[in-house]
Amino acid sequence: MKKIDWITISIVTLFIVVVIGIGYLFYHFLRETKVPEIREKVTPEVGPTLPPQIITTPTTPEEIEKPEVKEEKEEVKEEKKEEKKEEKLTQLFLKNPVLDFKIFKDKLYFYDLEDKTLKYYDFNNDLIIPIYKNEKVTQIYWGPNDNIFVFKVYNEGKSYFVVLDYLNDSVYNLPEEIKEISFYKDSFVAHYKNSVNYIGIFDFKGRSLRKLKDVAFEEILIKPFSDNEVLIFELPSVNVSSYLWVLNLKDGKMRVISDESTGVFALATSSQILLSTYYEGPNTKVIDRSGKPIIYLPEVSILEKCTNYTTFVCASSEVSPDEWYSFEKKSLGNEIFVYNLKERNYKIYKLDESYDIIYPQVYQDWFYFIDKTSWKLYRTRISQ
Repeated sequence: MKKIDWITISIVTLFIVVVIGIGYLFYHFLRETKVPEIREKVTPEVGPTLPPQIITTPTTPEEIEKPEVKEEKEEVKEEKKEEKKEEKLTQLFLKNPVLDFKIFKDKLYFYDLEDKTLKYYDFNNDLIIPIYKNEKVTQIYWGPNDNIFVFKVYNEGKSYFVVLDYLNDSVYNLPEEIKEISFYKDSFVAHYKNSVNYIGIFDFKGRSLRKLKDVAFEEILIKPFSDNEVLIFELPSVNVSSYLWVLNLKDGKMRVISDESTGVFALATSSQILLSTYYEGPNTKVIDRSGKPIIYLPEVSILEKCTNYTTFVCASSEVSPDEWYSFEKKSLGNEIFVYNLKERNYKIYKLDESYDIIYPQVYQDWFYFIDKTSWKLYRTRISQ
C-alpha cells in the first residue's frame, strides 16, 4: 500500500476552500448590489401631421360634431359670397377707354383711345391684336365685314375720311369734299359738297364713279337700307327739321316716308326701319318701307344708343340730342331693349346699374356697350 501524501492533500483542500470562499463572497456582493435593468428608450407615438383647424386631441362625440357645423357655416358663407358675385352681372371688359366697337363673328374690333389704335379682341384665343394706329380719329364707320374700315379724322383744322383696306394692307385718304359716306357693295354712297352738291357712288380711293342726285343739303347722314337703297336724313337736332328720305341707288330717285320733324334719326334692318323724332320729347317706332307704323318702342332720343347689326338693340333715353352731344347732360339708364324682327315685338332687359349706354350689341349670352361717362367697354350677362 502506497504511502498517502498528506501535504498534497492539504494544499488541494486549502485551494478548494479558498475558491468556495471567493465564490460565496461574490454571490453575497451580487445580492446586496442590484444592477438596474437596461431598457430601450421609448418615445411617445406621434400621429400624422394634420392641417390647421383640425382637432387632434381626444374628443367626445359632441365635440367631434362642432367642426362639421363650422364647416357648414363656412360653406354657407362661401355660397353667399358666390351669390353676391353673381348678383353683379355687369363687368368691365377692357381696361383702356374705347371710342367705338363692333363685333364681327368671333372678334371684337375697337378703337383704343389710350393707344390711339384700332385693335381686335379674339374671343377664341383670348388675344388682343393691334391693326392700325392713327391719333386723329374722331369717328369710325363700320362696314359689312372686317376687310374695310373707314375713319373720320380731324387734322390741322380739317375733317376728312381715311380708308383702311385691311385685306390689301392699304390706306387711302378721301377728298375733303366728301362729307358723309355709307357702304354700298364694293364702294361708297357719299355726299360730295364743294362748288357742287350731290350724292353719288365713289370707290374706296374716293374717285367718283357715278352721280346719283343733286341736292341742297348742308349736312346729312346716310344709312344703308336695302340692297339698292339708303336712308337719308339731316343731322339730328331739336333746331333742325327733317324728313326721312329713301334714295334709290339705281335711278337716283328720292321719296319721303315720314312727316317733317325735329331730331330725326333712323336705322334699318331688313325691310323694317327704326325711326325716332324729338319734339318736346322723343317718339320712337318701327315703320315699314312705306312709312306705316308697325310698333311703338321705348323712347330713344340719341342715334348712338341704337345699333342695327342683326336687329335693333337700343338703350332708352329722353335727353334732347343737342344737350347730349354738347355734353350738357348725361343720359343715364339701366335698360336695354331688343326688337324681334319676326314677331315684331321687343323685350326689355334691366342692368344692375345705370350707365350712359352707347353702341349696345349682343354676342352669345352677353350685352356689350360703352359707357359714355368713362368711355369704358362693359359687358353684362343677358338675364332670362
